Amino acid sequence: MINSIKKPIKLPIEQKHTGKGNPNAVLTFGVELNNRQNDLLEKLSEFGNKVIVDKKSVNMADLSALTAHTGDEFALFTKGKDRLIIRGNSLMVNLDIEKTCSTWLSLEWSYAPRDRYKRYDAVNR
Repeated sequence: MINSIKKPIKLPIEQKHTGKGNPNAVLTFGVELNNRQNDLLEKLSEFGNKVIVDKKSVNMADLSALTAHTGDEFALFTKGKDRLIIRGNSLMVNLDIEKTCSTWLSLEWSYAPRDRYKRYDAVNR
């Protein structure tokens, strides 16, 4: 015999996991960015804008969600506890390779490519 439930069950998954900020949900279903991602996007409102944030405050999934939301690319450099993020457009992030190598990379910033299957080593160019 199956017991019937008279009160509907409110599942926590329905209440807490809205997909907000999830890159796939943003791209596929038009779900909103989360508050942290919105704050970051506000700081990176135009092509070429740069911002340095704490390493723990942004990750690659955040940048993927921003790309899904805006259609623009973002470059990420890391140094110690800081991350440098640069906004591009739908085709590119405007980085001069020579300038990038001679300034940011020489100051020990490391580049984090979004495509983890391809490794780019700008330092060894």
